[in-house]
Amino acid sequence: RLDLSNLTHLDLSQTGHYIDVYITADAGGEVNLSKLTQIVDMVDNSSTPWRSVRVKADGRDSTILLNELETFRDAYAGYSGAESDGHSYYPHESSRLEALNDGQIVLGKLKELQGVYWRTDDGTALTHTIETIHGASDLVVSGNATDFSSLVNLTSSVMSVYSADAKLQQLANASRSDLSFYQAVSPDLSALVNIDGAVFRVYAGSHISLPSVTSAKN
Repeated sequence: RLDLSNLTHLDLSQTGHYIDVYITADAGGEVNLSKLTQIVDMVDNSSTPWRSVRVKADGRDSTILLNELETFRDAYAGYSGAESDGHSYYPHESSRLEALNDGQIVLGKLKELQGVYWRTDDGTALTHTIETIHGASDLVVSGNATDFSSLVNLTSSVMSVYSADAKLQQLANASRSDLSFYQAVSPDLSALVNIDGAVFRVYAGSHISLPSVTSAKN
C-alpha cells in the first residue's frame, strides 16, 4: 500500500522532455491519493508533447483512491496507442486512466477530462460526476464505467460506446467529436443539440436518435 493521502496537486508543467508519471496498482495493491484534486500537464516553455500521466488499476482488489480529483488535464494529447518503450517516443502522447481486470479507480468529484485516454474493460471507475470532456480525449465506454449522466460537453474527442447501460442523457454539445456505438446500444441523446463537425458511427444493430438537432455544419 502506497499512502500519498496528503498530496493535493500533481503538476507536470515544469517536468521536461520524455518523463512520464506512472500511478499503478496491481496484484491487489492500493495507491491512496484520496486528497489529490488536480492532475495537470499544461503547456509552457518547458513542455514537450511526449509526456503523460498514466493511472492504472489492474487486477482484482487493485485500487487507486482519487476521491477528491476534480480535473485531469493533458494539453499535449491525441495519441493513445502503444506506450513509449523508453527508446521510441510518440508525439502528443495522451495521459491515461485505466481500470482493468476488476481493478478499481475510486472517483467521486471528477468534473473535467482533457487529453485523457479512458478505458475500463472489466474494471470500475465512477463517472457520474464528469461534466466536460475535451482536448483530444479518447473514451472506451464499457464494463462498469457507463454512467456519464452529468456529461454536458464532449468536444474534439472520441467516444466508443459498447454498453447498453451507457447514460448520456444530459449531453448537449458533441462538436468536433467522433462517437461510435457498438453491440446494439441505444443511448438517450435527446438533449444533444450541437453536432457541428461531429462524426457518428453506428454498428451491430445500434440505434441513435437526435430529436433536438435542428442544424449542423462542418
